[in-house]
Amino acid sequence: MEKDRCVIITGGDPATGLRDMLREGDFVIACDRGIRYCADENVTPDLIIGDLDSYVGPLPEGVPVMRLKTEKDDTDTMAAMRYAEERGFSEVLLTCALGGRRFDHTLANLQTMAHGAEAGLTVTLRGDGIRMICSGPAVREIKKEDDSYLSLFALSGDVTGIDASGVRYPLSDGKLTASFPLGVSNEWTEGAARISHKSGILLIMISKK
Repeated sequence: MEKDRCVIITGGDPATGLRDMLREGDFVIACDRGIRYCADENVTPDLIIGDLDSYVGPLPEGVPVMRLKTEKDDTDTMAAMRYAEERGFSEVLLTCALGGRRFDHTLANLQTMAHGAEAGLTVTLRGDGIRMICSGPAVREIKKEDDSYLSLFALSGDVTGIDASGVRYPLSDGKLTASFPLGVSNEWTEGAARISHKSGILLIMISKK
């Protein structure tokens, strides 16, 4: 594999500064309406995945298309995540994946992040005013972002052995469950927060106040 990160541009609300999110070496997948977002930002995807039920228009020349059936178990975004897993990427950026009238798809995209994390990927979701990082057991340093909250959620079952320092509400060998939002709306007390966990799928969310 020549490229080190997979970027999935899907069909929620468009994300401001989409082109600026990309870096050299990215493998870009456009899912359905994501094709239009790519065109709007003059981004040529490496691959198109989807049933094309929410995109009308010409397809970019020379870009391979993985056409899916409309009636299927996987969403287009999940199919793209599976592609990233199968091709051996270790990092995925998911964008244009929030908002709109389809909250069911927003929730599906969060579960898609968990699926990728369970497969060993680090999945980041970026939207306007929000960034999420999802992974299995890891040690992370999250730099302080002004006028933002730092929240932790258990995205799949229980998350145990959580240590969080450099924050207003620290944790030591803590536990989060998927049924109680204990980790919401924390704040930095230092230039960076240090967060680690030993088991489960942890979602780290940085959101503007």
